[in-house]
Amino acid sequence: MPIEGYCKNVRRFDNTEEYMEESLMSDNWVAVTGVSGFVGSYIAHELKTNGYSVLSLSRTVPTTPVDKHIAVDISDGAAMAELIADLPQLRCVVNCAA
Repeated sequence: MPIEGYCKNVRRFDNTEEYMEESLMSDNWVAVTGVSGFVGSYIAHELKTNGYSVLSLSRTVPTTPVDKHIAVDISDGAAMAELIADLPQLRCVVNCAA
């Protein structure tokens, strides 16, 4: 199923300038854990190709281009609780962390 089948009603951008003006509070953001891995990097690439803003949540900096990266160990409950309070509004979360 194409990625559009999983995340509905996502705003498309006609040009890069319009995309760059979109704030973190849009409903176009998808958080992906494990973006440094094989599956996570592929999913992040597909999301960006289809017009989504990708927020990477990973211990290491991804090599795949993302819109924002937050270095975090998702197995650390205290760090995640603090992070969740500051996250933008997300369309969905894709967990690809090992």
